[in-house]
Amino acid sequence: MEIAITLRCWAVLTFGFLCVASLCSDLFAQQASETVKYSFQGNADGAVPYGLTLDKNGNGYGTTQLRGTGPCSSTYQSCGTVFEVTPIRDSSGVPTGGWNKKVIYTFKGGTDGANPYAALVADDAGNLFGTTTDGGGTACGGFGCGTVFELQQVNGHWSETVLYRFTGGADGGTPESPVTLDNRGNIFGTTYNGGLRVCNGKFPCGVVYELQHTSSGWKEIVLHSFDFKDGSQPIGGLVFDSSGNLFGTTPYGGLPYPPEGGGTIFGLRPGKSGWQFAVLYNFPQLNGGPTATMTLDAQGNLYGVANGGGSFGYGSVFELQRPGQGKTAWNLTTLYSFTLGRDGGFPYGGVVFDRAGNLYGTTSAGGTNGPCQAGCGVVFKLAPSAGYWSQSVLYSFQGAADGINPNSTPVLDSWGNLYGTTAYGGDTSCVPFPNYSGCGTVFRIGHAAAEKN
Repeated sequence: MEIAITLRCWAVLTFGFLCVASLCSDLFAQQASETVKYSFQGNADGAVPYGLTLDKNGNGYGTTQLRGTGPCSSTYQSCGTVFEVTPIRDSSGVPTGGWNKKVIYTFKGGTDGANPYAALVADDAGNLFGTTTDGGGTACGGFGCGTVFELQQVNGHWSETVLYRFTGGADGGTPESPVTLDNRGNIFGTTYNGGLRVCNGKFPCGVVYELQHTSSGWKEIVLHSFDFKDGSQPIGGLVFDSSGNLFGTTPYGGLPYPPEGGGTIFGLRPGKSGWQFAVLYNFPQLNGGPTATMTLDAQGNLYGVANGGGSFGYGSVFELQRPGQGKTAWNLTTLYSFTLGRDGGFPYGGVVFDRAGNLYGTTSAGGTNGPCQAGCGVVFKLAPSAGYWSQSVLYSFQGAADGINPNSTPVLDSWGNLYGTTAYGGDTSCVPFPNYSGCGTVFRIGHAAAEKN
C-alpha cells in the first residue's frame, strides 16, 4: 500500500529536468510490490550485503561484508564475498521472474583484502571495482588497512587483482566507500581513516585519493587529508560533474569548531597545480551529516541524504544548489525531513533519479509494523511539484522474510523497477550477530506491468 505524505519545501525549487509526455509518466503510478530475489544463508554465500550494481544485461553484482569461506577470525565471521545475481530467462530470452545467485569471489583475508563494505562499480568492459575495509597486509592491528580491487571475467571465470593496499598512514586506511572512475580509467575514492591529520587528538580523519594507472602499476596520490574542521571520516563515495569537478561528503566534522559540526559537503576542482579543495556546506546538527554518495541533476545541483538532523532529528533528503552566475555560495534546501514514523527514518543510502525527475531512496528505520523497535525501514519516493516535494512510501519492510534495514542506494533497471539490499532479514534462521535475525536480502520493488522482470 502506498502511504502519501506531503511536506512543503523551505524554498521554491528550480528543477533541472525538461519534461516530455513520453518520459514523465510515473513509473510507480500503480501499486508497488516487493519481491525478494535472494535471501543470504550466511554460509559460503555470504552475509550482510551492501548495495547492488546492474550491468547492461540486467545482471546484478554486490558484496557481503561477512561470511563466505575465507579464513578470517571469528570476530569478523569470515572475510566476505562478491556475488552475482542473474535473471532466469525462458528459451525466448524473456525473464521468468526467478533469479540465480552465485559467489564470484571469496576474500581470503590476506593480501587480497577482507570485509567489503561498499557497492561495486563497473566499467564499460564489464570489469568490477570495489574496496575492502580490512586485509591487504598486517598493518592496522594485524587485520590490514583495506584495499582497492578489480574483478575481471575471462572465459566465465572471475579473478581478483588488488590495485592498491592501504597502510593506514598518510595514504589513508579503512575505505568504506565505493570508488569512482574517470573517463581515462583513473580511480577516485575516500578512506574512513588514515591521512596526515588527527581529529581531536584521537584518530586520523581520512583522505580523498586518486589511483593512476602507470607503466609500473597503480600509483596513489592523496588529493586531500581531512583535519576535522573541513570534515572527518568520509563514508560516501565521490561524484563527477560535467566539468570534471569532484564532490563528496563527510558525516562528521566541519564548522563551527569547537565544539564540532555535523558533517560537510566538499568539492575538488582540478587545476595545473593540483586539485583545489573547498568546503561547500557545513551541517550544523551534531551527528546529522551525510553518509552516502550524492547524485547530480542536469543543472549540476547535488542531491543526497543526511542520516540525522532535519526538522525532527531523524534524517533528511537535501539539495545543494549550484551558485548562480556571478555568485560563489552554494545553497542547501531540505527537500524532506523524516519523522521516524510511517514515512521512515535514518536514511543511510543515497537517492537516485528516474527519467521524470522523481527521487527514490531507502531509510534504515521507520515504516509500519514489523518487530523492529524503531521500524524496519522503507523504500520511498519524492516527487517535485510546483515548489513542493511529495513523499510517498512504496514499501515498508515487515522485518521477516522480506528484509530488515535497507542500507544502500537503490538502482533502477530499464523497466523502471527498483533493486537494492537489506542488511538483515530474509532467512530468519541465519543470525549474523547476536540479537539480529536474517543475513540480508536482494529485493526488487516493482509494479504489475513489469512483474516478471
